Amino acid sequence: MNVQSVLSDTVFSNGCEANYALRSTIDPSDYPQVHDFYEIVLITKGSLSVKINGNLLSLKKGNLLLIRPGDIHTKLECDLGEHINLAFPAYTIDALFRFLYDSPEKLVNLHSNSYTPICTLSNPDTLLMQSRISYLNLLPSDSIRRKNTYLRTILTDIISTHIMKNIEKQKKINHTTALPAWLDLALEKLSIPENLERGISYLVQETNRTPEHICRAFRQYLNTTPTNYINTKRLNYAANLLRHSDKEIIDIAYESGFQSVSHFYHLFKKEYQSSPLKYRNQYHTL
Repeated sequence: MNVQSVLSDTVFSNGCEANYALRSTIDPSDYPQVHDFYEIVLITKGSLSVKINGNLLSLKKGNLLLIRPGDIHTKLECDLGEHINLAFPAYTIDALFRFLYDSPEKLVNLHSNSYTPICTLSNPDTLLMQSRISYLNLLPSDSIRRKNTYLRTILTDIISTHIMKNIEKQKKINHTTALPAWLDLALEKLSIPENLERGISYLVQETNRTPEHICRAFRQYLNTTPTNYINTKRLNYAANLLRHSDKEIIDIAYESGFQSVSHFYHLFKKEYQSSPLKYRNQYHTL
């Protein structure tokens, strides 16, 4: 089945950064789809099944899902339910993250395929969030600046209070098989671009362990190899640069730690079902 691409200029108009809808039905012909903007799905009644990047999620009242640019998703079932859709441009989140966080690592984590941006709100919080989001739709259509300011207030709460906290929890759960302290610290520092570029040699020097020891630890605690883990981190870093910089693709490949541009292209297309150039053209936000 072909994936439908939905672009920002068909969703947002006249400078307004918010597109609100309350849905109780699903049109199968709209899916699967991918878009270059963000979309919040808040379940307010009943349940909703969503397939996102190949993973099936069963959402219930109070679940809030953030669909990111590039996420291939399909809404499958809406069982006697309702959900709020709130779409907003990628540059809104970019500006928000620059305001909230000093390091770009948080935005990289948001886009990592290792974590699903989902959280569960309590009943009072669900009602409050439903009311706050719905209020956007009540603001006059010519009050664009007011709408955008109110949207960013809501997103600040959603991102900092709910989404990012839950991603941090997921990171800890991923490491709960009691990662050895030496490995936990090394992985934390691996997000630094210089270390990511060095890859295996960084891990060997940082941990003072042999490559064989490191490989066994990765398989035991992370169920993957150091090479696969590092390449996934490098691809996430490269995708972030493609979206948010004007650097040449060849420079991005080398900065991300890939010694071969052709190998970078091969892995990137396998991970994102798109070439780096096509990905940039679709999701670039500058």
